[in-house]
Amino acid sequence: MKSCWKILDAANLLLQRKMATLRFLQNKKRQQIKRMRQESYFQRSHFLDTKKFVSEMAFRIFLANVFIFLVGFLGSNALWAQEKTLILEKNAPLEKRLAPDWVAFYESTALQDFSPAYFLQDSLWAKNQTLPAHFKPRVSYFFKIKLLNQNPTQTRYLLTVPPFDSLEALLFDSKQKVLQSLQTGLHVPLSKRNWQDKSPALLLEIPAADTLTLLLRARNSYQDLENEGFIVQIPEVALAQQAQQRGRQLFFRGAFLLMFFYNLFFFFIVRDKAYFYYAFYILGMAIVGLEDTFLFVWEEPILLTVFTNFAALFVTLLYTQFIRYFLHIPQIRPQLNRYFRFWVYFRLLTIVLALLYYHDTPRLILENAGIQVLFLIDILGGLVLIGATWKVSKVLTTYIVLGYLAMTLPLFFAILKEVIFSSANPDTDGVVVQVGVLVELIVFSLGLGYRSKEAEREKLVIAEENRRIIAQQNLVLEEKVEQRTQELQIQKRALEEQNLHITQNINYARRIQEAFLPKREAIESLLPEFFILFKPRDIVSGDFYFVEKVGEKIVVAAIDCTGHGVSGAFMTVLGNEILHKIVRQDRQTSPDLILNALHKGVREALQQAHTANRDGMDLSLIVIDTLTQKIEFAGAKNPLLYFNHTGLHLLKGDKMPIGGEQREQERLFTKKSIDTTSPTVFYLLSDGFQDQFGGENNRKFGIARLKKLLEEIATEKLTTQAHLLDQAFESWREQGGEAQIDDVLILGLKW
Repeated sequence: MKSCWKILDAANLLLQRKMATLRFLQNKKRQQIKRMRQESYFQRSHFLDTKKFVSEMAFRIFLANVFIFLVGFLGSNALWAQEKTLILEKNAPLEKRLAPDWVAFYESTALQDFSPAYFLQDSLWAKNQTLPAHFKPRVSYFFKIKLLNQNPTQTRYLLTVPPFDSLEALLFDSKQKVLQSLQTGLHVPLSKRNWQDKSPALLLEIPAADTLTLLLRARNSYQDLENEGFIVQIPEVALAQQAQQRGRQLFFRGAFLLMFFYNLFFFFIVRDKAYFYYAFYILGMAIVGLEDTFLFVWEEPILLTVFTNFAALFVTLLYTQFIRYFLHIPQIRPQLNRYFRFWVYFRLLTIVLALLYYHDTPRLILENAGIQVLFLIDILGGLVLIGATWKVSKVLTTYIVLGYLAMTLPLFFAILKEVIFSSANPDTDGVVVQVGVLVELIVFSLGLGYRSKEAEREKLVIAEENRRIIAQQNLVLEEKVEQRTQELQIQKRALEEQNLHITQNINYARRIQEAFLPKREAIESLLPEFFILFKPRDIVSGDFYFVEKVGEKIVVAAIDCTGHGVSGAFMTVLGNEILHKIVRQDRQTSPDLILNALHKGVREALQQAHTANRDGMDLSLIVIDTLTQKIEFAGAKNPLLYFNHTGLHLLKGDKMPIGGEQREQERLFTKKSIDTTSPTVFYLLSDGFQDQFGGENNRKFGIARLKKLLEEIATEKLTTQAHLLDQAFESWREQGGEAQIDDVLILGLKW
């Protein structure tokens, strides 16, 4: 049988070639008939011999065809069908679908090398099978197709194959010489294909009057594949169909993208979540159809599949979320909204799990029954939301229902047409469905517009109601303010009276304080040259000065008591009284002993040994011996500054205050002597001047800056020095914008 088929195959090819030669000779002889009639008898005889030869050849071909027919009729019909050659004529249809008997075929689960010598064996194709309706995954399929080009010139044809993941092709001429090796398939990069389109296809160039044999090896990795057949067509026809389809898709995708950006922009203006989910629902719908039309823009087709399937996982969820916020579910049905919020979290989890599970096979995600059930639940959830708000907002729910019908009715009729009449047209039906989606989006956009107008109207109503309420509240508030103002006026007058009374009392206390301070005339009789810069922070002061003569000695002190204002003034009265007792009654003139006695007196007066009282005072004190011109100094925390011909000097006092907490057994102060052989200016002071904040950087004046200032003005008259010190203090304080923080006392004298 194998030898018989070899003979038949050879005879068939030979007869086809002789038929082509016969037609060529007949056409050529017809053109010469008129001219041949005018030639010699020899030429006429030669023409008759040629005509006789052609007739005999035609008769022989006829007999050979009858013989082939009889053998073929008696042989196996399946084998004959799979060795047929498709003849491509000049006036053949622009598109021809190959019948199953035009394709030789067999399958194998073994992965074999695609060797031309192996697959050209006729014994291999003697075992071929009938083309199946579906191709199984992980099985290699081998096909053999013969095409004969009867056009007078080399012609290009496009062979569209079923959408396998990968397909390899070897092209042979009539002498079984390999012409070309090609690749195509859904997982083959576009750069490796010679025809770049969503559908796997091979672009073939067949010489004139020659046969092209194709050996194909195809494989699908993960799922059953429907056998869509092999189609031969003119490339220009396929290009025209592509251009038409892409033009339609560009229109739809462009419309979707414009609506996406418009609604996203509107979301950023009004901050309404309905616009956000609607915008991304539109974007998802635009992305889902990209794989069918725009595969040619992706080098790796599988990436586009991942991208579109990822978008498809979100479309129904975004659709439900849009309905949820469009119908104001969070405000109208808070309990139902809580359930849907949990559903959103669950759906997001399923999307993550699906992407992880199908990371190697993204094309299978949407075919998963569980995913399809989730899509159905999303859509049913939208219907539940519509039913839950129908009575509350019929207009808004009507827009949703109309949009839902605009999308689902074309899809329903397309499916019904396929199931009942088996007359589905993917191109026209797909356009109708996309028009339905576009109408749905337009209806939803109109609904959003109506919703925005209603929201604006409600805002105006609410604003008007708010204005009315505010006007009423203002009237009530004005009455309350008036009433409260009257109460405050009464309280203000009472406070003013109290303040006046307190101020009068404090002013009276100031007069008392001024009464026990040494009079200027008395000081001038003892110290011919002196100045006192005395600036209480409040009406009364916590600082005071002391000048007293005992025998031939003059006691001068500047005292800073704890606190300021009224509390400090009480301490000044106490300190002044104890000092007078020590100096006048006890006639103590040694500065260290005066401080020792003062410390004991303050602690006894305030009973600090038995109470928690820790008030006290800091001071600097000098004793001037008018006979010996000797000056002695003792200080409790405060220093003594003096200036002579050698410059400005500072004597530190003991680091102990008068009064306050005492941890030592007995507090003893020390005294220091000062040489006054040359004129000397002495400065006794509290800490109020140097502790004042101010200046450009709002810092303390500081002892260093004070020493520098005193050194600059020490040669001036003492009255001038008092003025310059006061001016420097106020300038420093005002420059920093600070109020006076403590009482200020500087007593200067020249001896």
